[in-house]
Amino acid sequence: MAQYQNILPTVEHIKFLAQLHINAENTLSSRMDAQVTASTDADADYAAEVVDGRISAWGDFLGSLGGNIREGQLRMDLALHSEEVCRTADDNSLQRQVDSLAEAVLEILAIISENREKGRNA
Repeated sequence: MAQYQNILPTVEHIKFLAQLHINAENTLSSRMDAQVTASTDADADYAAEVVDGRISAWGDFLGSLGGNIREGQLRMDLALHSEEVCRTADDNSLQRQVDSLAEAVLEILAIISENREKGRNA
């Protein structure tokens, strides 16, 4: 049962990363909507928002707003891929343990069967 303790924080971490991604997406969507609205207003100063959008959540300054979005998506993809690799390794480990346990149960059943057979022949 102890090995399942490592899975729960991982699931919580995935939920946390997903929520960060959703929050970032919502923020960027609202900023882009503001840019579209501002771009039609001759008196609006929307260049500052575009510059702000080039700064990632990690503090990196990228050359474009699109570059920032793509970098964020790439980071999220890499994090999820890493999580998938870890989970696959854990799943294989769990399967080996189940197989080993099943073999032990079969061996015990064979011993019980042999002992019963000996008891009947005695």
